[in-house]
Amino acid sequence: MAVVRLATCIGVLAVAATAVGLLWSGGSSPESVLSVRGQRVELYGEGLYRYDSVFKAAGNRGTDLVTLVVAVPLLWWAVQRYRRGCVGGGLLLAGALTWFLYVYASLSLGAAYNELYLVHVALTSVSLWALALTVRSVHLGDLPLRQATRLPARRLTALLVAAGMLTGLVWLEPVLTGLVSGGAPSMLLHGTTLVTEALDLAVVAPAAVVAGLLLHRARWQALLLAVPLLVLLLLLAPAIVSQTAFQLVAGWQFTVPELVGPVSGFALLGSAAAVLLVKTLVVLDAAAA
Repeated sequence: MAVVRLATCIGVLAVAATAVGLLWSGGSSPESVLSVRGQRVELYGEGLYRYDSVFKAAGNRGTDLVTLVVAVPLLWWAVQRYRRGCVGGGLLLAGALTWFLYVYASLSLGAAYNELYLVHVALTSVSLWALALTVRSVHLGDLPLRQATRLPARRLTALLVAAGMLTGLVWLEPVLTGLVSGGAPSMLLHGTTLVTEALDLAVVAPAAVVAGLLLHRARWQALLLAVPLLVLLLLLAPAIVSQTAFQLVAGWQFTVPELVGPVSGFALLGSAAAVLLVKTLVVLDAAAA
């Protein structure tokens, strides 16, 4: 079927792309450049992400590692469940595809142009259409009421609304600070715009809040939105840890709050997402039995 073929294509391309990002070490030493805003920024100088800043390139490599060792196996497992026709498998596959869409849209739009640009664009495109076809194939209308009432709707609502609001606040603070001071957000570095922040503020955060509120009203079709967001939260936890580790190795200096805050915060959100994801999938599998 088309979804399985597209997911297989994503897995193969992602393994190749992440391997290049992690293993390519050629290039010059880091160099300092002047940004369009007149700020000095140190470029990574090595490998695939050599034209990105040290902070961003090291973060990309951390994401590559999690995509390779966690997201690709999750994609394979979700495909197997999807092929068996279970609703939970379809939602899990939608979640895995959401991760690949999120990651490679961010790289296509936000990373400095490199040799894998077209591969990243291809992964974005295939992930988008595979996700659309997967969501279209999942039917929740026949979910029995006795099973639906077992879903952790209140906890899902609380987690999704909290995650959406926190994401919005975290990204809005430096942007608003920059607007008030007349400068640029500190995370802009040598870039000209904020890509991941735009995706989170425009799509991810509102989607989380909407999904949570719909589940609070027992609109079970919202699981088509909620479960992929749970998977995204789950994978962001190890991704933040991996990114931070790569950034520290690359020599980036963090304050204690900058180091502890994101790691502990995403670890907490990821743990809660994992518990609720398992609970939700168990209920859905029981309903289909």
